[in-house]
Amino acid sequence: MTREELINTIKEGEIIERADLSGADLTGADLSGGIFEAVRFHEANLRGADLRESIFMKPDFSGADLSGVNMRSVVMTKANFKGVIMKNADMVEAKLTEADMTGADLSGSDLTTAVLISAILKNADLSSTNLDRTVMNEADLRGTNLSGANLKQTIMMGSDLEGTVFTGAKFDLTMMLNTNLSGMDLSGMQFTGVQFKEADLSGVNFSGADLTQASFMEANLSEAILDRVTAQYAIFMKAKMANASLKGAFLRQTTFGEADLTGADLTGADLDSTIFEKSVCRAARFVGANLTYCDFSHADLSGADMSGARLFRTKIHRITEENTRWDAAGRAQALGTDKERAEAEDWQSEL
Repeated sequence: MTREELINTIKEGEIIERADLSGADLTGADLSGGIFEAVRFHEANLRGADLRESIFMKPDFSGADLSGVNMRSVVMTKANFKGVIMKNADMVEAKLTEADMTGADLSGSDLTTAVLISAILKNADLSSTNLDRTVMNEADLRGTNLSGANLKQTIMMGSDLEGTVFTGAKFDLTMMLNTNLSGMDLSGMQFTGVQFKEADLSGVNFSGADLTQASFMEANLSEAILDRVTAQYAIFMKAKMANASLKGAFLRQTTFGEADLTGADLTGADLDSTIFEKSVCRAARFVGANLTYCDFSHADLSGADMSGARLFRTKIHRITEENTRWDAAGRAQALGTDKERAEAEDWQSEL
């Protein structure tokens, strides 16, 4: 099928089925509104081509050049984009399901409000891309280059981000739900308002990062490093933080309710007005920490080291404190078990 025949067939509203356009020169071609089924574009030249609002089922673009292509509002199912060059592409509102983009170069492309379901982007280059409100559900982003990318309100659910490069990426209200970031170095980065709910962040280095208003609900932060982070108003409810390090962290008005902080080190942390209700802090270190107005109600502080901690008006209602160290901690300034509250709790448990 020649270039002219292809364009005319699309204009006539006919479906392009099982055509082999490998190596074809389709530079700047108007293929908008076309319907393609199992068409092969292997190593074709589609630089600057117009594919707007087209529908592709099982297309093969492997090795093709789609630099500057217009793919606005395209719908693609099981597309093969392996090794594709797609620099500066317009992919606004594109919908791709089960696309294989392994090793593809999408640098500088605009994927605003695009939806990628079960996409494989392993080792792909998405540097300087615009991912504003882009949805990536169960995507494989291992080794992907996202340096300098705009991730404002991007939604990543169930995606594997192990080894992903985020240098210079901009996070703003990004949702990274149930994602895998284990072992990554994210030190000094800004994650203001980012949602890490149920994410695997075990062993992640967040040292010096800005985690203000970030949410880590039910996330795995075991052995993670959060030294000197700024995380005011952050949420760590039910997070797994065994042996995590939060030394010198700024954590005012943060919530650790029902979190597991077994063996965690919060030495010198500023935790003013932070909630630890029903948290497990066995063998945790709060040495020299500011715990003013904190709430440890029903927390397990067995074996914890509270030496030198500031405890002004700190609530320690019905805590478990077997072998807890309070050396020079000013425990007398803390608020012990509230008798009336305890009676109300016992009455409720009897109902």
